[in-house]
Amino acid sequence: MSFSTVDHLRWDLNQIFETAIVEGITDKNPAALLFTPEECPKPEHPTMGIEDVRLAFTVLPLRDRLIMKLAILAGIRSSVIFGLRWGRIHNKSVDIQERIYRGLIDTPKTNPRLAALSSSAQQDNGGMEATKPGYRT
Repeated sequence: MSFSTVDHLRWDLNQIFETAIVEGITDKNPAALLFTPEECPKPEHPTMGIEDVRLAFTVLPLRDRLIMKLAILAGIRSSVIFGLRWGRIHNKSVDIQERIYRGLIDTPKTNPRLAALSSSAQQDNGGMEATKPGYRT
């Protein structure tokens, strides 16, 4: 098993025995001496390099590119990005008031706020203006 799985199991078992001691079921915690072996494989966390990000920006369609820029450049959580409404997306910022969490509209994890858009995201946002409902040429 992976390092994190073994480590979580060890922690859970330790908590179970600590609760059993408090409840008077046992007077010892045999899990207290457990440790996570260093041999357990540690997870790999692949990341995109700057060239990978640039390539993605060049091949994605406008909508997907803007979503990716909001996530990568502005650091906005995906639940907040998918909770954005047209009226809250401005030229230089987005007004974060809600998020979509487990399929429901909810308040954002961090307080409602304005998040600045990078110049690159502002350019893409300008291209998205034409797709807004009710847009007229």
